[in-house]
Amino acid sequence: MKILRDIVSGERSAEVLARHRDRRCQKSQEEIMKSLEGHYQEEYLFSLQQNLELYDFFTQKIKETDEFIEDMYYV
Repeated sequence: MKILRDIVSGERSAEVLARHRDRRCQKSQEEIMKSLEGHYQEEYLFSLQQNLELYDFFTQKIKETDEFIEDMYYV
């Protein structure tokens, strides 16, 4: 997730981005770096930003729902 958030924030260095790969990832940092090289088109960056915002929104709503259910369960 940190890689995606950094891309949306303007980071383009494949080396910097690859440092944020998940430790469980089976690919090497070098392989990740190669995958992150390319042209970052504005329309794709916009879509990525929109999707991250939706992900954050729904994650928050799920958290609120879980808390509500938990409160109701223990009342």
